[in-house]
Amino acid sequence: MIGKPENKTNVLNKDLWQRLIEVTKDKEIEYKHVEGHVGIAGNERVDVIANSFARGKEVSLFKGDLENYSVNLLDMKKMNLLQSKKQNLNLQPKRILI
Repeated sequence: MIGKPENKTNVLNKDLWQRLIEVTKDKEIEYKHVEGHVGIAGNERVDVIANSFARGKEVSLFKGDLENYSVNLLDMKKMNLLQSKKQNLNLQPKRILI
């Protein structure tokens, strides 16, 4: 069962969260919260792709070896910096009650 997060608002896409829980119940998965729109290359690229699909626009998708991709998806320096700042401020990500 999915309840309300700590901020007491309704969970968005509840049906999708329930489906995700169902299909991953026998898997060991570590989820990491990634802030949006903060300059993390992979996150920014996914945002462009998702928004293009949502608006019915054509999007160029890459097919090939990771080292030939124009976006360095493995550069997590900015994310690591953000996580360090949160730890220093003793901030915890909001949790969804399941």
